[in-house]
Amino acid sequence: MSDQNTSSDTRTPEEIQAELEATRREMSRTVDQLVAELQPARIAEKTKEAAQDKVLGLLEEAKAVIVRARQGDPDALRRVGYVAAGAAAVVGLTILRAVRRHRA
Repeated sequence: MSDQNTSSDTRTPEEIQAELEATRREMSRTVDQLVAELQPARIAEKTKEAAQDKVLGLLEEAKAVIVRARQGDPDALRRVGYVAAGAAAVVGLTILRAVRRHRA
């Protein structure tokens, strides 16, 4: 709406009506945009995109750590060691679980 609206408004009824219709159209577009953003499929797509971006970021970070580890960076070597130990633990637990199931 116009900032020039005062108690001595000199707009014609037609101008007021046109302004109201323009405001309604803008509000309708805004509501339509909100409804589109809140659709479950759109929310799922945005969540998927965010997860993909996060994975790509982690992948780039992992590549950088590996490069630094190959260059002898002690902190990077330690991080690679932690990951290797974690992976070995997961493999070991998986094998242990499989053996226990086989015996049962």
